[in-house]
Amino acid sequence: MKKSTTRKTPKIMQTNESAGSDFVWAAVTIMSLPVVAISLTAMGLHPALGFILGGCFTFILIILEAIIRGKTWIFSETFQNIFGHSDTSFRLLIVAGGALLILQTAFVLQLLRNPNMDTMLLNLIIQKQCLNNTGPLTDILCPTFKTVTADRIEQLPLIYSMEQAAKSHLIPSAVFGSCAVAPLKDVTQTGDKINLEFFAYCQPWTKGLNGNTEEPVMRIINADFFENDKGFYSPQTWQETKSGTAYNHLTKDQNFLLKLGNTLLKRHEETLRMYAF
Repeated sequence: MKKSTTRKTPKIMQTNESAGSDFVWAAVTIMSLPVVAISLTAMGLHPALGFILGGCFTFILIILEAIIRGKTWIFSETFQNIFGHSDTSFRLLIVAGGALLILQTAFVLQLLRNPNMDTMLLNLIIQKQCLNNTGPLTDILCPTFKTVTADRIEQLPLIYSMEQAAKSHLIPSAVFGSCAVAPLKDVTQTGDKINLEFFAYCQPWTKGLNGNTEEPVMRIINADFFENDKGFYSPQTWQETKSGTAYNHLTKDQNFLLKLGNTLLKRHEETLRMYAF
């Protein structure tokens, strides 16, 4: 009896149209994460939040594809064969290594040619040194790059006037020197008159024959200031004291005095650095 043979029809894995749709959805889904994350970061969003939102957008695209097509490209037979191939991991390693080499080369070239990269790196260094206050360069970098707040700018004329008035009254014979002030009470203003009570710590910068700086001069000041035509303030009344309970308490507070002393020391160093150039 003649054995009948039938030709088996090969199973069609996917049509060209279906395979094309899989690749389109795969490309859109894969690119959605970096595109959304970079776009949101460029708009001012935190990079971590941008990455999370990019991942959420990618997940939404996968769900949308499942609703529209009834399947997702991840589970299609074409990509199953690609991901299951024995050389897939090696190919991915080669592609990732090449892409990383290109990015590293571009980054190095930007460091050498682009001045804006210097600003970015300096900001990173400043944030690490000044926010944590643990680095060895904190005392050198932070005062130079410290941002002046709006409140500090508004108080600058009054604080500067207090320091200059204290210097002219407490160390008038010192050619070089400076004063640091600490308000003791809230500012009281009556019309054009501003009543201030503050502690003044003045340090002459002139040196004697033995090379030691002179002793600081400390006083509690109570004065009335009036604004002049240049926007600064001049004292009309001046009372100073170096005795009493409040004075003794402040002069025995070593942390308080150390803070004022460090302020003048940094100001001295900045002045020397400025005149050194």
